[in-house]
Amino acid sequence: MIAIDQVLISDAVVEEQFVCDLNKCKGGCCEDGDAGAPLEIDELNAIKNSIAAAKPFMSAAGLKELEKQGEAVYDKEFGWVTPTIGSGICIYGKRDAQGVILC
Repeated sequence: MIAIDQVLISDAVVEEQFVCDLNKCKGGCCEDGDAGAPLEIDELNAIKNSIAAAKPFMSAAGLKELEKQGEAVYDKEFGWVTPTIGSGICIYGKRDAQGVILC
């Protein structure tokens, strides 16, 4: 067990490998949360350098928000994040035929 302040955390939290089961969650983290996906500076640059190639694969709503918000937005709490559509799905996300959100 790991003690952080007055909370005990199981060793499994740091020992187990986290693997997302996309078939179960359907990309929910790309839609639910307080802000878009957090971005590091190198990721911001990668988005700016590849946005032209990404546009043909983006949804109409995502493209509309890209024009309004730009490639990334700065959040007071989380720093640079991906823009979202109405505080929901990331502008770079798109649902496939099975309802899975893909980037």
